[in-house]
Amino acid sequence: MYQIIFYTNKNGKSEVFEYIEKLRNNKNNKDARNRYMSVYEDILSNSNIVDILNYYGLTVQKNKCTCPFHNDTHPSMMVNDNKGIVKCFVCGSGGNAISFIQKYENEINHNPINLVQAMQKAIDIQHLNIVIPQKNQSTALTEEQRSKERGKSCRKERSSRKGTDQFCGL
Repeated sequence: MYQIIFYTNKNGKSEVFEYIEKLRNNKNNKDARNRYMSVYEDILSNSNIVDILNYYGLTVQKNKCTCPFHNDTHPSMMVNDNKGIVKCFVCGSGGNAISFIQKYENEINHNPINLVQAMQKAIDIQHLNIVIPQKNQSTALTEEQRSKERGKSCRKERSSRKGTDQFCGL
């Protein structure tokens, strides 16, 4: 996908640049997003929203519980166990198991967590046998970095030999 960007340089002259949206078209990013979405859907399909609510101290009776996001005296949060969602009809809060965990941790426990951390918390609470893929942290050195490392070791080798005429192996 190409996006045309109009750019005005210092002289006031308009120039047209083509910008390739790498994040949307990059195959690696799409694969990572698909892996996370697959795990997200697995967690939701294996989750029980009532277990999540019970973990946070909310008791569900007749598909209702008190809403933790506002000062609630009568149960106003509806629980749909079949769909795995909750919805408060007073304050409007609601969502699925993962979004509920994220909102509860952020607003009630004052522990800001992101989506992946909320997914992991849902797995931990319910003892699900699901693994979240980790980001690929490439520690491989580029060719330029390897040649610099060889140069450093060669200089150290030369300084330790002092006066010998041996080849360092570069």
